[in-house]
Amino acid sequence: MNWWIDNRRKSYYAMNSLDQAGLINQLKILGNKDAELITSWQQRSGMSENSSPHTWSFIDNADLADWLSRLALKGTE
Repeated sequence: MNWWIDNRRKSYYAMNSLDQAGLINQLKILGNKDAELITSWQQRSGMSENSSPHTWSFIDNADLADWLSRLALKGTE
């Protein structure tokens, strides 16, 4: 969030963070035990100053693949 404030002068309301949290909350209310909100808080390294932070730019691809595989296997049980 600090990056958004410092570089774009934006608040939580200008991002989709609130919508994402609301979606996960609603899924859990409806009984989805696999819904999980993963937040990013670490500053990105190696990105240009004016580049926009994007989830795909700092996700651990192997960890995501493992997580998706576990969900897919769980769905076949």
